[in-house]
Amino acid sequence: MDNSDKFIINALTYNLLYKVAEKSANIKNIVKNILKYENVDIVSFQEIGNKTKELILKEVEGLKFTKIIKCRVGRTSVMTILNSAINLKAVCWNSFETIRRDTKGKVEKDTDGKIIMNRGRPFQILVCEYMGLDLLILNCHFPHIKKKDLDTVIVKKLTQNLTFGVKIDDSFPGGNPVDIDGATDIELDNSFKKQNISDLIVGKKFKVLMLGDFNDVGKLNLYQGFRPFKTEYSKYLKGENDKNQKQLNLIKLGGSKVPKPPSSCCLNYSQTTDSFSGRFSRFGDYTIVDSSIQILQDNYVSSEVEKNASDHLPVAIKVKLVDEKKSSSPKNSQGKTKKKFICKLEKFKVSKSKKK
Repeated sequence: MDNSDKFIINALTYNLLYKVAEKSANIKNIVKNILKYENVDIVSFQEIGNKTKELILKEVEGLKFTKIIKCRVGRTSVMTILNSAINLKAVCWNSFETIRRDTKGKVEKDTDGKIIMNRGRPFQILVCEYMGLDLLILNCHFPHIKKKDLDTVIVKKLTQNLTFGVKIDDSFPGGNPVDIDGATDIELDNSFKKQNISDLIVGKKFKVLMLGDFNDVGKLNLYQGFRPFKTEYSKYLKGENDKNQKQLNLIKLGGSKVPKPPSSCCLNYSQTTDSFSGRFSRFGDYTIVDSSIQILQDNYVSSEVEKNASDHLPVAIKVKLVDEKKSSSPKNSQGKTKKKFICKLEKFKVSKSKKK
């Protein structure tokens, strides 16, 4: 095996239509779809409920995922499962709020004249380390917005929440959630008290992978170029020196040479007949990465996936975190190598988090 393979990451994003995902037949099809993508290291789910999570983990018992992070804000959740070799250091989460408008498009305000905000769809930011590299893995479920609102609805919220979350160590509410085997299974919501994690962010040069359902449909075109952070929105970041601010502000995902993602949305679902209809005619589910990451295989849909598992299709990408032709490899401070995702039946162990 080529030594450079250890820097290769396979990532998958999948929206699971919460109305039907908890039915056993659908879960089996969902899991079949995950397994169509070999050696996957990161899977990000949107619209996932508690029962859905339990059913999925039961079906994939024995697979090499030992880090499970589920965040709930509002009625739905996002969840990411990671290869055990990726070191999870902290989790930040919240939702993308939008301004409430009446049927005529007028902004609604409360009795004090304050603008009323809609509770938005959730996102999570995973602060990680792998092979000596600092990683940010973002799992996002965007609301339906216009491109002109990207800055105030998306970038502002991501930046403000980048320095507030929970650390995966002894400071975690209820104690360190990592068990003796290194497995982690945490569920976070608004009942958790967040802490300032600026020390894990400031001064770091991150490689960034942003996965999710962006509800793009040709209006946002994030894959053509998107800057997820703007330090002026955070009082904990804009006060840092110019070099630290520049590192975050210059992070750009996608680019002009990145091809249009595949169509993955959206079938119509009938609750009466419990069936799907229509066709996948729009794009919106995909992954974008920063320019320091080499794309080995652009966003794609496996030709063998089950089409009636969700109203969305799973979309995968294959990347290399380090282009060894252009830069030297960073030294692995922990001496670990990445384990491949292998389908092998064995007991799946996770630890349960405790709320304070």
